[in-house]
Amino acid sequence: MDLTTTTNASGQINVAMPFVGTGVQYQLRVYAQNPSVKLFTDPPPFAINPFYSVPGTPGAAITRVTISPMDNHSFTFHYTDTTSTANFNIADAIQRGASYAAANRDPMESDTLGQVAVSMQTVTAASWYDPVTKVIRLRPEAAMNDFSVLHEYAHYLEERISGFVGLAAVHDGCTAVFGASDVMDPGYAWMEGFADYFPHAVQRALPGTLNGSHNPSNLESVSCPKMTKPRASVEKFVAAGLFDLMDSAADGGDSFCAAGSVPADRLVFQIFDRELDIGFANPSLQHFANAWAARGFDIPMLRRTFDTHGISLVLPTPMTRFDMSPAANLTVFRPIGAWNSQWFVWGGQMPVTDWGRAGDVPVPADYDGDGLTDLAIWRPGDGMWWIIKTGSNQWSQQQWGTYGDIPVPADYDGDNEIDYAVYRPSTQRVYVFNDGCGFNQEIIIGSGTPVVGDFDADGFDEPGVFNQYGQFVIKLHTGATQYAYLPAGGTPVVRDYDGDLRADFAIFNSNTGVWYWTRSTSPGPVSSMQFGQYGDIPVPADYDGDTIAQFATWTPSTGYWRIRNDTNTVTSAYQWGQAGDIPVPAP
Repeated sequence: MDLTTTTNASGQINVAMPFVGTGVQYQLRVYAQNPSVKLFTDPPPFAINPFYSVPGTPGAAITRVTISPMDNHSFTFHYTDTTSTANFNIADAIQRGASYAAANRDPMESDTLGQVAVSMQTVTAASWYDPVTKVIRLRPEAAMNDFSVLHEYAHYLEERISGFVGLAAVHDGCTAVFGASDVMDPGYAWMEGFADYFPHAVQRALPGTLNGSHNPSNLESVSCPKMTKPRASVEKFVAAGLFDLMDSAADGGDSFCAAGSVPADRLVFQIFDRELDIGFANPSLQHFANAWAARGFDIPMLRRTFDTHGISLVLPTPMTRFDMSPAANLTVFRPIGAWNSQWFVWGGQMPVTDWGRAGDVPVPADYDGDGLTDLAIWRPGDGMWWIIKTGSNQWSQQQWGTYGDIPVPADYDGDNEIDYAVYRPSTQRVYVFNDGCGFNQEIIIGSGTPVVGDFDADGFDEPGVFNQYGQFVIKLHTGATQYAYLPAGGTPVVRDYDGDLRADFAIFNSNTGVWYWTRSTSPGPVSSMQFGQYGDIPVPADYDGDTIAQFATWTPSTGYWRIRNDTNTVTSAYQWGQAGDIPVPAP
């Protein structure tokens, strides 16, 4: 062999050969191999003869004869014979799977992916990865189905960078038999379930690049007739659970939006690569769930996905600081010195909790979608969000915003999780952090005091401002702009005060203690009420759990909360907090 080179992404080569004389003949061999795979023509355990094809075959091989040093020879040829196209397709499919794996590995792992050997053969009853000879044995009919090829390559990855005990059982997704023995158990279900899931993850990351049957509905609607085993022990359900963590289609089990700033398929593969690298053993879905929780990822997302498929796993018990009622708690955030702060929650599960420090802005809300309020602060100095997530009992952090911004967390994408967001007065924009569903949002709302709420009951929170002219300007999720007018000079406090699922427009004048409000469904008639005194802080919220917000104030000097009922006829008073506290009612 005089010289070797590799094809480019288009399958082309362009190489200079030394001139050795007139009349010299040249031929070209094309091998089905790349950095990730090498195809062989002989079966294991030998696998010593790599597959190649010569342009022109199965007809006459193309031969070029040199006349002068300036000759430019073309070996352009399209392979159409079954053997060549099959081998080249296998090499291409595995290279794509290897590229996906390399791009999604855990950054702390250093073991290499290596080059897997593949041999097509008819002597085996089915395609399988042979862990003894380290060869993928493929039936010829599977060669042009990239999903079948990548299923077997996933087994190679399991052994190479994760945990794996290979067993050439006969399986159909619901059962697995080795000889006369039933071997379907949590470990086997993971081994095959992950291999079922893997090609779909590659297809999602590299859309339109794989050949063969791609039917994600097989993983959306899973059933196994007469099944008696737990679903975590059944291959189809393991694959379906992993698929629904990743996929972004609109069905009941999909929770991709809740995965955080890193795509969920990458989180799955990183755990596969690191925590599930347990040596000569097959991990299980429970191992995966344990690693997910230990990394501090969203437990509610995981629980919802598995529950959709009836999969029972042991997951952390929520650690609540607020109570379980939908009614808002009386809560104060108390800075203590320069480096510590405490939360006091009336009726909460924990009477005092340390979290934050002086200067932090308290922003408690449901950031993981479990229906429970999480302790959270935003730090103006560096724009860092610090969250203790109730569902996973883990803390997380995210940098979003800069000095001078105002935090405005809300559910901007309608996934029932609160998103990180800030209003930047200098640009008159709200910047919303993408939690996995798409792109970060940048919403122009104008100048004024920022407000946020669902003003049209479409399930999406929308931002706006209350400006110096007494005008509310709201940018609806539909792209339209909504306006409302109230007296200028006051603190805007938009809430749903009438129970129609729409945020209403309201302000509180801390100089006079007067409230003004108008309904969002028909802005116009303005109502007012004297309720409060000079210096009071407005703290409206749903304090009785009926989905209707009540007008309420907190007096900084005494720590007294005063709350009106829904009809504004009765006032309740509670002492909770002291001078220097920050009131933050939250459910």
